[in-house]
Amino acid sequence: MNSFFVQVFRPDPGAEGEETSFIWKGTAPGELPSPAAAIEIARPWANLPDDIARTLELDRLKTSATGDGVAQVATKRWVQRDRD
Repeated sequence: MNSFFVQVFRPDPGAEGEETSFIWKGTAPGELPSPAAAIEIARPWANLPDDIARTLELDRLKTSATGDGVAQVATKRWVQRDRD
C-alpha cells in the first residue's frame, strides 16, 4: 500500500476492559508515505522512542523487495472493497 499506518486507542466507555480506535490513518494507498508523517499523527497521543523514525524506515527497507504475504493480500482486498 506504500503507506505507514497509525492507530490510537482509548478505553471504550461502553465496554469495560475494552478499547476503541479513535484515530486510524494510513488505510489509503500512499496516505502516510514516510515515518515522519505517521509520527506527526501519533506523537500527541504516545510516548515514542527517539529512534522510532529510524526503526520504521529500516523495517520498510527490509521488506520493500519482498512479495506480499497473506496478511498484506487480505488487507489490500479489504481496503479495495471499502473503496468500491
